[in-house]
Amino acid sequence: MTELVRRLIVDVARFEQHAREVANQAISNGASAESLCADVRANAYGHSLDIVEPVFTMSGFRHFLTDEGCASAAHEEEHIVIDAELLYGFARDDNGHSLDGFTRFVGEVVNVKRVPAGQRISYGYTYSTATESTVALIGLGYADGVARRASSVAPIRIGEHDGTIAGRIAMDQFVVDMGDASVRIGDEAIIWGSAALGHPTISNLSALTGIPPLALTSLVGYRVHRESSQA
Repeated sequence: MTELVRRLIVDVARFEQHAREVANQAISNGASAESLCADVRANAYGHSLDIVEPVFTMSGFRHFLTDEGCASAAHEEEHIVIDAELLYGFARDDNGHSLDGFTRFVGEVVNVKRVPAGQRISYGYTYSTATESTVALIGLGYADGVARRASSVAPIRIGEHDGTIAGRIAMDQFVVDMGDASVRIGDEAIIWGSAALGHPTISNLSALTGIPPLALTSLVGYRVHRESSQA
């Protein structure tokens, strides 16, 4: 049986550029290069320590704050731990809006069907279709880090079209109401990604759910494969 697509993709090229800028700014503000400590607790807040540690090392960080403390720190006060929201690209802009970081969270369409208007969807039947619609079943659920608070409110991108999560998110799957859009089994479903590419964003999901972006990436489960991208 083919393994389901469950991926968190980290854009390491943009991430490294950002981390280098953060390090340089800290140094220009008076920190020494040897004092900089990158916060990599909780498996780098879900990003994967294996992917993120080389990014921070290349960006000039010499020390890492793990769940056990600041690695290689002889005296904790000698190290400057950079704010995690800033470091991972989620700091707020000048207008108070959260930025979108450097990850893309994707799943896969595992079933598609056409349903009539008024079709009630998912357990509890909290959602019903307004018109005849195409609905897509996605092989991701709250066990994989799709926040249950996103039920019936969050947008999902499939192909070139946007739909909305229909009803409650289950442990291993959720349904998307795609209206009249064409959807096929095997299509990629984007939970969050790049605004520049028209994807739903993690900052928007944060606004809809009340969950901070850094907490959303930390929720991403162990079944989700982490991988790096230079794009």
